[in-house]
Amino acid sequence: MTIALVERVWHGHIPVYYTAFCEFLSDLGHDFVAICPHPDRIASPRMIDSIRFAPPKLPVRPRRCQQWVDSFISNRWLRRTMRNWENTHDRKISLVVFACISDWDFVAFPRTANGFPWPWCGLYVHCRSFRLPGTAIPGAGTVPHPEKLYCHPNLHSVAVMDEAAVSYLSRLALGRPVSFFPDFIDGTPPETGEIAQAMLRFAAGRPIIVSPGHLQPSKGVATLGYAALDPANADFVFAFIGQLSGGFSPEEDAMIERLKTAPNVFMHLEPIGSDAHFNGVLQACDVVFAGYHDFPHSSNIMGKAAELKKPVIVSEGYLMAERARRYRSGEVVPQKDPASLTAAIHRILPDKEAWIRQHQPQWDLYRTETSRAAAKHAFARLINGDGEIASR
Repeated sequence: MTIALVERVWHGHIPVYYTAFCEFLSDLGHDFVAICPHPDRIASPRMIDSIRFAPPKLPVRPRRCQQWVDSFISNRWLRRTMRNWENTHDRKISLVVFACISDWDFVAFPRTANGFPWPWCGLYVHCRSFRLPGTAIPGAGTVPHPEKLYCHPNLHSVAVMDEAAVSYLSRLALGRPVSFFPDFIDGTPPETGEIAQAMLRFAAGRPIIVSPGHLQPSKGVATLGYAALDPANADFVFAFIGQLSGGFSPEEDAMIERLKTAPNVFMHLEPIGSDAHFNGVLQACDVVFAGYHDFPHSSNIMGKAAELKKPVIVSEGYLMAERARRYRSGEVVPQKDPASLTAAIHRILPDKEAWIRQHQPQWDLYRTETSRAAAKHAFARLINGDGEIASR
């Protein structure tokens, strides 16, 4: 069987997933063609060819149409590219695997799918319509319609990162298998780099609550900031580490300026740089803050925290809260509520070990279920078409 492994974008965790899928395909004995934005970064013994994913870009007015046009052009380019490859190599592609399916990139796929003759499957990374039905994708303004995507006759199977959404999605993809896929971590060993060392020097033995990564409003940065300025938390260090984005209100911008001179706040407002240094920051802290706003999806920050046995604080209402409760891995707080956040911090600190003894977090189980081995098993199910099937 010859598989085309396709990825349209190359940011965030997507390169980690794509390279892992290349490894899994080789381990499972499948020849494949790598089609992605950076095929030069892929090396695999079963990769028989590689193609750079590079459809033409056409500026469109009005801008609200750009997303649909980009998706349409990408689909047409992919069809032509795979057909040309088959004709050139006199070899048929048996299955197309979309490494990461998003509503944004696949908005035009249902309209162009009639000319897509290959069986296809993939990982649906954000099942927003299950957790927040009828709501638009942030930054896109469009409401996702997976029912239009997963009724395609050539759909082979689909995997989703939200375990509670499997039955929901299987009803949309009548007769096609739907399975759960773990939000696995890369396993990069932590390295105590300059950022982590500076944070530890600043803390001077005080407990540390860290908000790592892209510091944007949706990550709950303002809520953590207001908690940091609460006199009740003066004995704890609040670390904000990562690139600070815009989009905050004038009041929040003023608060962030106050944070820069607060005696219990450590800030490094630049990208962390590498997974090893990112994990090193987490290793050096006591509590990981992941109290995101209206974030219904999976986040592998919980896997990283479990790997390093760090309690997490997450927002109420969605998948991360369900997992935090199921694995007893942290505290759950209402969104945008600094007072409740402060109460949660005081339940964990300053005696974190007492909190651990009381709650008995199932970090080892979480690590096992989000391991690379678990991801490989889930990927094999996706390729083989195993999963839950709703009755027609």
